[in-house]
Amino acid sequence: MESDNPFGVCLFMNGLHLNADAQDSLVNIANLLYRNNANAIIVRKGGVPDGIITAKDIIRGLISIRKSPHTITAEEVMSTPLITIPHDASMSDARERMLQSGVRMLPVENDSEILGLLVASDILKDLSWHQR
Repeated sequence: MESDNPFGVCLFMNGLHLNADAQDSLVNIANLLYRNNANAIIVRKGGVPDGIITAKDIIRGLISIRKSPHTITAEEVMSTPLITIPHDASMSDARERMLQSGVRMLPVENDSEILGLLVASDILKDLSWHQR
């Protein structure tokens, strides 16, 4: 991995992240995101990170799944597989992973434990860091 920043993705990630169970309802997920002013939530299946839900996923689920939002589960709308980045990766690695995968958020992990979220806007912070 290229070392373009001595701190890598951990310096720029948001260490606060939310978790939900795969069987939680879409209404509960939306409320959790709203109450915490968050952009995404990690979905766990059997306690293991399995997917991610963003506001876009919620809207897509509401439109495409013809059921009450109270009966739609996180598992039905989550994006999977969960595309992550190792905690010791460089920001260049993260940019490349986002571009290749077409995602704007990457959970940062260490030994299968999610440490935080890196979002596309964090890449701009990194670019600013380089211009100092």
